[in-house]
Amino acid sequence: MSADNERFIGLEWLRFFLGVYLVMFHTLPFYNEYTQLSGLVEFTELGFFATSSFFALSGFLLTHVYLDGNKLREPPLSFMTKRFANLYPIHLFGLASCVILIALTGLFDSNTDLGVAYRSDDLLKRTAPELLKYHLSDFQIAVNAVLQVTLLQAWNPVYLAYNGPLWSISALFFFYLVFPWFAPRLAAAKHKVRLLLIIWAACLVPPLLVVLNDDYSSIWIGFLHHFPLLRLPVFLAGIVAYLLFREHRLMGAGLQGPGKLLAVVALGFGVAIAAEVNWRGASHWYVLLHNGLLLPLVLSGITLCAMASSPRSERYIKWARRLGAASLPMFALHTPIFIIFRRLEMLANINVPLCFSNASACVAQAKGHPLSLAYYPILLLLCIIICVIFQEQIGNRTRQWLLQGPLSRWVVKSKRADTGKAKTMRTSMSRG
Repeated sequence: MSADNERFIGLEWLRFFLGVYLVMFHTLPFYNEYTQLSGLVEFTELGFFATSSFFALSGFLLTHVYLDGNKLREPPLSFMTKRFANLYPIHLFGLASCVILIALTGLFDSNTDLGVAYRSDDLLKRTAPELLKYHLSDFQIAVNAVLQVTLLQAWNPVYLAYNGPLWSISALFFFYLVFPWFAPRLAAAKHKVRLLLIIWAACLVPPLLVVLNDDYSSIWIGFLHHFPLLRLPVFLAGIVAYLLFREHRLMGAGLQGPGKLLAVVALGFGVAIAAEVNWRGASHWYVLLHNGLLLPLVLSGITLCAMASSPRSERYIKWARRLGAASLPMFALHTPIFIIFRRLEMLANINVPLCFSNASACVAQAKGHPLSLAYYPILLLLCIIICVIFQEQIGNRTRQWLLQGPLSRWVVKSKRADTGKAKTMRTSMSRG
């Protein structure tokens, strides 16, 4: 298999586990037993490592698929159209499902309201979680609706509403917009190691400014958390990481058996130390780890997974691809899935007939029952199954319909597809 046509099965598994990691990061804190499990808390609270890894991985894979030498394989408009068709249906379904669920829940629970948003402040979440709620005015609700529908909500550093994790798709769409401009220029750069160090420095400047000013207010944490311009360097680092990976592969260089094992062990120790420092360290450690300090570990993990040898089992490869493709729906859909699962578990522990006679009392009684970690594996399994089915039955079909219908005028086939067709024609002609 040529370098251009290579499919990194190790990266498919990485995509999948990053999706599961993010689900755990956002859902486990709702369980009272969670804080009593030493080790799990530290590991889970490093969940932003998954988002950073996903951004860098996106840059890595897009460069592999769409960059031919120092040039794009197809026009930028065609590239953007395909990316939009892949992202937007997932985003819209994740948004609509949460809005509907919140509206329905609000009929029975006065504490649930479409006018409530939440600050994306993990530091505040640890010290004063009651301050996370942000009540929107009518004007803010209207503005928020426009931002959500147009994939621009990540540009609002103040709060996240409805389906908070969708900010990552909003940021990812911005990265796709700038990829056709950045990727060829980064590929043409001569000193890529030096370039990668400059990008790493660009990651660290914003959090260092926050630390030096000793200002950990929610507005600045919001900027660091999800503002696309401040998260862009991670995506660009993924592009450069692939370019370096490609150069070393072409030269025949790379880690071998013992070296790979040592690198994996070192990566594990690095992540464990980061998790401990993030959970027990001062505020400045969270800020630095969240925005840049972990980038070497992020890129090391991606590179090691890319080095994994491809298995011979077709079934293994098939499942790796299916689960890897479900990672993006996991980012978008785990919130509505958890909302439903959480309420079903609550209802399972109360007097059901009460719900038909007194809905308010039913809700109050349900809230009095804490969630049990015994059911948590069921939640993860359901989330995986639903996201795999969604991607295959809704995501892929909607994408195909968009590209063959409403968006077809802006789509051209990539050079890779044309090259493949040409090879097929030459083969069939020689056989004839």
